Amino acid sequence: MKRNILYTAYLYPPVGGLGLPGAQRIVKFVRNLECSSAHVLTVKTECYHSYALLDNEVKLPVNRESIYRTNVFDVFDILLKIKKIFLGKKKSGRSHTSNKGTETSLGKSSDIWYEHRSRSLWQKLKDFISDVFCFPDSSSSWIIPAVYNGLKIVKKQGITVIFATGSPWSALTVAYMINKFSGVPFVADFRDPWLDNPFHVSKGKLLDGLSVKLERVIIRSASIVSANTEELRESFLKRYPEIKPDKFITLPNGYDVSDYRHISSLSESETGVDKREQLVLAHAGFLYGTRDPSPIIHAIKKLSNSENGYGDIIFMQIGKISLNYDFNEKFKDLLADKKIILIDQLPYQECLQKLIKADVLLNIQPKTMTQVPSKIYDYVCLNLPILTITPLDGALGNMIKRYGLGYIFAPDDVDGISSCLLELLETKQRNGKLTMEYENKDVFDIKKIANTLSERLTSIGL
Repeated sequence: MKRNILYTAYLYPPVGGLGLPGAQRIVKFVRNLECSSAHVLTVKTECYHSYALLDNEVKLPVNRESIYRTNVFDVFDILLKIKKIFLGKKKSGRSHTSNKGTETSLGKSSDIWYEHRSRSLWQKLKDFISDVFCFPDSSSSWIIPAVYNGLKIVKKQGITVIFATGSPWSALTVAYMINKFSGVPFVADFRDPWLDNPFHVSKGKLLDGLSVKLERVIIRSASIVSANTEELRESFLKRYPEIKPDKFITLPNGYDVSDYRHISSLSESETGVDKREQLVLAHAGFLYGTRDPSPIIHAIKKLSNSENGYGDIIFMQIGKISLNYDFNEKFKDLLADKKIILIDQLPYQECLQKLIKADVLLNIQPKTMTQVPSKIYDYVCLNLPILTITPLDGALGNMIKRYGLGYIFAPDDVDGISSCLLELLETKQRNGKLTMEYENKDVFDIKKIANTLSERLTSIGL
């Protein structure tokens, strides 16, 4: 059967930085999902938010896909421009100097507003209006142009199925609206939980309630709903008992072997830290919200302060840090002693090169029960020990235990973490290098995952 796929993906190369996992998700399916033709509907590069660094060096097209980049239609930005024009005309007839406290960009007001912890009624009103125009997320300005262009692509290219991945949830909304106008079925792919997300910041009862309703109508309308963890799939089954369970499938993020071809060309001297007395722990990715590295750092401090002098253990963070405390101030002694090394965000391939030269790879995922960070799939391909800090009964914890993907500790088990680090350090001192093979990693080969989706599409006539 002829399968012409339209991918609605707000994030697509050259997007990197914090947008990298979303961009990679689509790239992997474009490379590996069987189809007659593939078409990617995304946004123009100049329209991306600042968090999405344009440092992804993957060559496009990745598999002969057609790529359509649209503009955005930012109503809130238009209103701000009209306001500035109006104020400019009004002020031109006045002799006094104007205040500097005017709005400058979407969701941001002047420095004057930021000087106050408590928001005024006027500020709350402005924030609410901003949140309305940013519903269901900050990428909502893409929805109208994407739906308009998507419908043209559907008609011109004979699209038979749409694959939409979120977050951002705007991409799922686009697929839903194209489906309503054209009748073309769609797959709603959840890389993260939309509701019950531990990193979610409430926008108030009204908009939170609308998010609940929008997720429901999207899931009801989709032909297939895919979750990237089994635990997320199970949460959907509990929330939507009226929907047939076979609509929901699990599609892990997985790994693509083509991303690691350069790794095999490294010599042994290049793939490990030369100093036997030193153990380098590397974490790649944004540390924010509940993703706090304190347990691993406290374990390092415990070993550093021990009488046995196990002190040469280093924590290397690759990526930004935005926690609810001043990281640099709290751990300034370890930073000064170079027990903590901070490296800014790196392009994907450069990051892999840094990781392969470490001794142990870290997963830091406390307080999340249905999420698995995409970095775990990169880690298993680098054949280094993986140390994970996460709830033992959450999605990540269950996956680590089920497939034997390294060491796992609860966030409050500092003693266990420090004992594990000591064992790893002693092993390196004896053997000179740490390696670990993951026998079950083939389960996460994206070719197999894409084949699972292909078979499900075929089973329902798509």
